[in-house]
Amino acid sequence: MNVTKRARTCRGLAILMTMLLLTALLPLSASAAETVSQHERVRVGFFAMDGYHMMDEDGNRSGYGYDFLRLMARYWDVDYEYVGYDKSWDEMQRMLIDGEIDMVTSARRTPEREELFDFSRPIGTNNGILTVRSDNSTIVEGKYSTYDGMRVALLRGNSRNDEFAEYARTKGFTYKSVYFDSAEEIAEALQNGTVDAIVTSFLRKMNNERILEKFGSSDFYVIVKKGNTELLNKINYAIDQMNAAEGSWKTTLYNKNYETTDTKNLEYTEEEKRIIAQYSKENPLHVLCDPTRYPYSYTENGEVKGILPDYFRKIADYAGLSYEFLVPATRDEYIAYQSNKDAVNISIDARLDTDNYAETKEWGLTAPYITMRMARVTRRDFDGKINVVTTVNQTASTSIEDVLAPGAEKLMCSTRQEMMEAVRDGKADAAFVYYYMAQAFINSDTTGTMTYTLLEQPTFSYRMVVSSTENHALAGILTKAMYAMPDNLVEDLATQYTTYKATNLTLVDMICLHPVTAVAIIVFISWMAVTLIVILNRLQTRRKLQLAAQQKAKEMTVLAEQAQAASKAKSTFLSNMTHDIRTPMNAIIGFTNIALHQDSVPEMHNCLKKIKESSDHLLSLLNDVLDLSRIESGKVEFSPVPTNITAVTDSVIEIVKGMLLNRELNFEVHREPLQNPYVMTEPVRIREILVNILNNAVKFTKDGGTIRFDAGGRPGVDAQHIVICYRIKDTGIGMSEDFQKKIFDEFAQEENGVRTQYKGTGLGMPISKKYIELMGGTITVDSRKGVGTTFTVEIPMELTNAEKVEKTKPLVQHNDLKGIKVLLAEDNDLNAELATMLLEDLGMTVTRAADGQEVVDLFAEYPAGTYDIILMDIMMPKMDGHQAAKAIRAMYADRPDAEEIPIIALSANAFSEDVQASQDAGMNGHVSKPLNMEEVTKVIERNLNRP
Repeated sequence: MNVTKRARTCRGLAILMTMLLLTALLPLSASAAETVSQHERVRVGFFAMDGYHMMDEDGNRSGYGYDFLRLMARYWDVDYEYVGYDKSWDEMQRMLIDGEIDMVTSARRTPEREELFDFSRPIGTNNGILTVRSDNSTIVEGKYSTYDGMRVALLRGNSRNDEFAEYARTKGFTYKSVYFDSAEEIAEALQNGTVDAIVTSFLRKMNNERILEKFGSSDFYVIVKKGNTELLNKINYAIDQMNAAEGSWKTTLYNKNYETTDTKNLEYTEEEKRIIAQYSKENPLHVLCDPTRYPYSYTENGEVKGILPDYFRKIADYAGLSYEFLVPATRDEYIAYQSNKDAVNISIDARLDTDNYAETKEWGLTAPYITMRMARVTRRDFDGKINVVTTVNQTASTSIEDVLAPGAEKLMCSTRQEMMEAVRDGKADAAFVYYYMAQAFINSDTTGTMTYTLLEQPTFSYRMVVSSTENHALAGILTKAMYAMPDNLVEDLATQYTTYKATNLTLVDMICLHPVTAVAIIVFISWMAVTLIVILNRLQTRRKLQLAAQQKAKEMTVLAEQAQAASKAKSTFLSNMTHDIRTPMNAIIGFTNIALHQDSVPEMHNCLKKIKESSDHLLSLLNDVLDLSRIESGKVEFSPVPTNITAVTDSVIEIVKGMLLNRELNFEVHREPLQNPYVMTEPVRIREILVNILNNAVKFTKDGGTIRFDAGGRPGVDAQHIVICYRIKDTGIGMSEDFQKKIFDEFAQEENGVRTQYKGTGLGMPISKKYIELMGGTITVDSRKGVGTTFTVEIPMELTNAEKVEKTKPLVQHNDLKGIKVLLAEDNDLNAELATMLLEDLGMTVTRAADGQEVVDLFAEYPAGTYDIILMDIMMPKMDGHQAAKAIRAMYADRPDAEEIPIIALSANAFSEDVQASQDAGMNGHVSKPLNMEEVTKVIERNLNRP
């Protein structure tokens, strides 16, 4: 596309966005202009400052200061009048003194100002900065001799001038002052070469500049005229609510206007509770949304359904607001409702990117809660050229189709569903609809002829609008509830209407449309299910044996109670495990289904990433059950090795720091130096225990909380021993006294709501306790609901020395497996293909046998030395892996290598008895599935004596 054409397209898109915005909002605003304002009106000093106060040619305002004012309006029933965009900072202060304005933001405290003005709570932190042009190579940062004699632009009357003079004196450089009246004049002087450097506020957005120095860090405030206590109290009230509900809003506003960030929190004030109480079942909020946007919002059997209504129900129920949905049957009825401001209290589907238009209508606005992206729906045989595009009947002069398919003939439809059906039926080449609309349609289409492409632009942010007749603080109440919702709530709600609507596709349809992927999914699910069933059956068997042993030692009444408790525990465990397994399985199936319809590589990569995350989570569930099973069977033994316990603690701290990424938690580490850190212990077990406890602390502590990790030691039973002590304390949700007594019981979990929200199997703490007791240690817990939890771990260890620790460190080796000839026995085609690819990537040559009999025949058919190692699946047709291994070992009379060739078991069964069965069959090693190539490589190297 050439530049001119691209420019025309961009202008067209801008026009389209404006028209769509006006079309969406016009009905709501029909009579708003006639409404007399019922809100407090405040005159705000709004002086021009790039990045802080900005206004475009159309009068749309933006910047840190503007966003701060709008954020305040979320918690204060106020309308602003902006005054003085062409005025200087000095003039702003004079106007405030003279009563021409009521308030100004961004003021720093000085003794002179404190005599004239009253100051609010802090609304941000600022520095003075000294900047030069980016291409200035003569003035070198930190080399103050290059600063001498430079011409520095200063803002006339600015309090930072004296601070900079003192800073220059301290650093020992001189400069020539050049004064200007505005920040714009200063910036222009720097760019045209009138001055060499400028002193400005850090809140000014820089252009073609680099920072030499920062100085004079201080807070800035809202100021009002001295004695205007009533206004100041209202400002401080709004700021208090922002501090409580909006998290690090100062950082959020700074990064939005100078970088990017996000933050959330929730707390309701007494005033907000009073407002919520006004909306009872007798006086509910009347809520409106478009009924023609399936699956976003639609009506069915007189009920409002869809992603947006479901989302509103969640936040309204959380806030305790009573409401009822208006139920327009058609879009015309929807528009008629919008025109009646007395009928609608809240509209939940306003498409607004800024506050400017809403402000002219005296609406209250929530934060954005969903970003709508467009998708292009086509047939799979689409050749890339759009001759005919579908569109709904609309009145806008410029439509989305005009921009995305310029020059195409338009086929008019009454609904978006009809648009996509027209494409499927070959009447049009493409339709442009919202992403989830496309996804729902494609997933429900059983012809397999349709696909969609997710577009990067345009995007539309949706908010909720509070009518001009209602208290604007409702917007803040709803926003707080939004911030309390899970991050993926919209995505989860959408899944009910998109991913799971695809259940119209039968298994036969799926296999016909996508045979390879469908078979892979079925094999994966079946393997996971079979493995889990085996594990659970064995656990149940062991549990029954334990109960049988107890029955011999106790009276019948006690036995009955224990049997009932065990049965309840098993039922709870099985129920919870079923839920925990279905959760990642739902994600795996859902995102696989989405990936099948994706043409976009980034979107497909995103789906695969989420599938991997869910698979890892599913595998961790299995590993927890396996760990518990090994411990219960008595197969786990304490095998201490010389260890630097300080290094183990260091590694745990680094792991926790990784958990804290994207979290706002205070992590405090307090360590008592050990005179001798060299001990005999199992470092892997110590690390697993501590990471388990710290992971729970991170998981159950809300942002803003604190986790403290203490590590130290005390004397042991004699001079050759020490007791290593760990203490992990958090300010999380805590536990009830009853649950503290059960926390180390197998399968015990507190309450379903918390378990579902925070996830987990309930096996981590029992496993940790068993490991600690195996090492002769103790673990205790002290917790209070809503206050936090403290775990104390004490483990006795024998002292050793540094020399022994050094001897146990593994040597760094460079392994070369190129040329190794592998005979792979694997009956599953997908597993065989995967294993072959991974082994061949390491330079090995792989021959595959499809069953146990074939692997025996291949070994017998070829001479000694043909294969270096055999990797043997266990569960195979004709002859299983154990039988095949025995058959190969029995050839020793005719084949000398039959006794010597290493045979490694590959099996989904990972119990100790499974490993023993492989050894009894003559195998040299046992590797669990899913394959960990690092483990497989080590086993091959060890058995081939490869360095």
